[in-house]
Amino acid sequence: RDVWVYADHVEVERIAALAGDRLVRVPITANNSVPVDRVDLPLHWNGPAELTLDSVSTVGLRSASFPSPRWLDLDATNRRGCLRLWTVDSLAMQPDEGVLVHLLFSVDSDLSFADNDIRLEDYGACQLQFVTDRGPYVPHVIDGSVSIREEYIYRPSGRRQP
Repeated sequence: RDVWVYADHVEVERIAALAGDRLVRVPITANNSVPVDRVDLPLHWNGPAELTLDSVSTVGLRSASFPSPRWLDLDATNRRGCLRLWTVDSLAMQPDEGVLVHLLFSVDSDLSFADNDIRLEDYGACQLQFVTDRGPYVPHVIDGSVSIREEYIYRPSGRRQP
């Protein structure tokens, strides 16, 4: 029996926002070293910033060739969901690195300072996995957050940082 080992990862970026912000874009990036036919992302965003998930987008991203993302489970009360990205017609996501999906949140809290983790963590039947023609595997996870601050700090890269 063959054993395959990959050094792939999936990362939720750390983003800064203000209380009351709408459409706060949180990128989820990934690298994959083999073609991937399906990605299952168990997401958790419960925390003090009272984030509301407004939508997800794959437009112009690595997963743009996949059909519309599908929620296998979406629990607004507990602020978690299981997002599936999959391919049709053998259009696997080729080995590369970049943004898979943007999560778009509203910040419903009026707090001046808060850190709201956004985690990729299995729950129930929803398990983080990349599925290939060789079978599923679990990439390394780097969790992110939305940090609420009284004001943005701008870095030379042009990205807002907490």
